[in-house]
Amino acid sequence: MANYETARDTLESPKRWHSISDMPRTGSRHLLRTSGVEVFVTRKRMKNLRMRVDPRDASVQLSAPHHADEAEIAAFVARNLEWVVEAQTRARMNVPERLVSGGRARLWGQWRELVVSDGGRSTAHVEDGRIHIVRPDGDEEAARRALTALHRRELLPAVEHFLDVHSPYVGRRPSHVRLARMRSRWGSCNHVTGRMSFNVALAERPQTELEYVVVHELGHLLEANHGPAFKQHLTAMLPDWRSRDAGLKGRL
Repeated sequence: MANYETARDTLESPKRWHSISDMPRTGSRHLLRTSGVEVFVTRKRMKNLRMRVDPRDASVQLSAPHHADEAEIAAFVARNLEWVVEAQTRARMNVPERLVSGGRARLWGQWRELVVSDGGRSTAHVEDGRIHIVRPDGDEEAARRALTALHRRELLPAVEHFLDVHSPYVGRRPSHVRLARMRSRWGSCNHVTGRMSFNVALAERPQTELEYVVVHELGHLLEANHGPAFKQHLTAMLPDWRSRDAGLKGRL
């Protein structure tokens, strides 16, 4: 799987020296929709375009000098779209929702209402379309562990199912399957040992995206890199893998 880690979550454009007569006022802010993403643009006294992804809500914040027009801003976003997608994905993976009654948590691509109560032992289960969590003495960390345990229980049989479906193409199964919280990857595969890991957060995504991750990692049992042969194997196993990959990266 692609590694979404980058050196920083802020990009800056090269220096440009020009001006226009009709300048927006300093501090003005507006929403720009371009290249499939929403960008909050703020005008400032500065020389270069500067863009960052807010880790609190994964929103794209762009500071622009007065001389930059909309076309220049849109082009800057388009050139750096891959970086935006990766930074947003990382932010969304690392900022969990608060687990309180009336709140929400995701399971298989759907937001579900939370019913949280205090009890002796932390547990979580799905009932009547809602996720019920019991936590001792209001301990939110215990509630989060219970939710993670629920995600694990949901994820493992789903992973095994898709391995059963697609392993015959590869001619082998992974030697070991591990579920873990991963900060920057959805999955990984050791081409030599055949050991695979899957991010527990995949239980929050649609199962179509989980299937793609399983197929992706199975492909690494055949090819260590992401070259043309690897992509041919993906297409043979899952013809629409590109659209599922795009959805997983938040581009749909």
